[in-house]
Amino acid sequence: MNGFNLSEWALRHRSFVWYLMLAIVLAGGLSYTRLGRQEDPSFTIKSMIVYASWPGATVEEMTNQVTDRVERKLQELGSLDFTKSYTTAGQTTVYVNLKDDTPAATSGTSGSRCATRSTTLRATFPPTCRARSSTTSSATCSATSMR
Repeated sequence: MNGFNLSEWALRHRSFVWYLMLAIVLAGGLSYTRLGRQEDPSFTIKSMIVYASWPGATVEEMTNQVTDRVERKLQELGSLDFTKSYTTAGQTTVYVNLKDDTPAATSGTSGSRCATRSTTLRATFPPTCRARSSTTSSATCSATSMR
């Protein structure tokens, strides 16, 4: 059998094999040093939480008078993907998720719009419905943009 023997060829051309190995190691080292990396890459989680409490209210009252109104108002956001709400007696929590294609620069604006829309609902809520906000001091419900 008279085929090509790579080991025999490499032993006869040692200097060329060493040159190739050195060139490959240098190219790998150079490409590694130019590799883009960041310890904590920046990304934006495009979700917010709207929270409201109404002490003494039943689940039906919270759903009809608070949760449904908040969700309908949030549907006006153009970048809204979906909402998920959990209502118990006396409190409701609405998780607001923005679309993935919403630019990170405008997600803060959408959070402000969400807080503003929940604030405008304050007059329509029952008088004992209370809530806190971390974005505005007089908001009806808490709208927190997590980044």
